[in-house]
Amino acid sequence: MKRLLNFMIVFLLLGMTSSVYAVVNEESQVIENGKKVKVDFILTTGGKIFTNTEGKKPLEYVHGSNAILSELEKQLEGLKVGDKKEFTLSSEEAYGLYSSDNFREFPKSKFPEILDFTNLETLNLKSKEGKWVSVPVREIKDDSVILDLNHPLAGKDLHYVVTILDIQSDKTIE
Repeated sequence: MKRLLNFMIVFLLLGMTSSVYAVVNEESQVIENGKKVKVDFILTTGGKIFTNTEGKKPLEYVHGSNAILSELEKQLEGLKVGDKKEFTLSSEEAYGLYSSDNFREFPKSKFPEILDFTNLETLNLKSKEGKWVSVPVREIKDDSVILDLNHPLAGKDLHYVVTILDIQSDKTIE
């Protein structure tokens, strides 16, 4: 009888411990600042798919680090692993309105001499972050070129369907 009583006490303690672990673990799986998040998403604009990470490499970011749009972070805040959410960010909430104020004129002398400006529609330039970006050419003049520095999604509402794949407290997702 004493053995049975000891077994029941151990069983109850183990049950309580796993319940506490489940509650703590569940709380740690909520998206909040400092958590590393993996998310699949489909981004459409104007009814056309712009990006789809499903079945490919998911988006990984640290929540609250300004690595993604702030309004996108607000939409993901509080979600848990397995949650799916659909929402739309207005152009103002995303990359802003399209504006001719973002056209810049550059002297042709700033570009390599071998560059042929005849019928040029885009230029591939290196950003400050070291990434290559395709920049539309708006006008070619005798001694200069006018480039459109608007973000490609400026002036567009962005419709997202997101699925939260993983959330971790530390900054390493394998």
